[in-house]
Amino acid sequence: MSDTSTVKMTPEERQQFARMVREAETLPENYLLCRTVGHAWSPVAPDREPMFGRLLVWECVRCTTKRDDIFDTRWGGLIARSYRYAEGYIIKRDKRGNAGALARTALRVVWDRKHNG
Repeated sequence: MSDTSTVKMTPEERQQFARMVREAETLPENYLLCRTVGHAWSPVAPDREPMFGRLLVWECVRCTTKRDDIFDTRWGGLIARSYRYAEGYIIKRDKRGNAGALARTALRVVWDRKHNG
């Protein structure tokens, strides 16, 4: 999918894709990897007390993003999940407010260019 000529895009989508590729090219290698294939979570000690339930904190060993999971100690159900992203990790959103599939496609294109020429 790195050849955008094989994908049907409006001129506006092509411009947006080109902008996302340029932005992805500026990401540090570890951010690009996490955004392309996902985080590598490792448990860390909670840094706060939840108002209810049990807090489990996970930290990505590559980009240092933290994920907070609060679960019910009796039944084990997930009550809440939130993320604390490392500075510079977040990608700009499109007009509809999401990074979406187009951003993920741009990230894969940049990863491929950097690692496969």
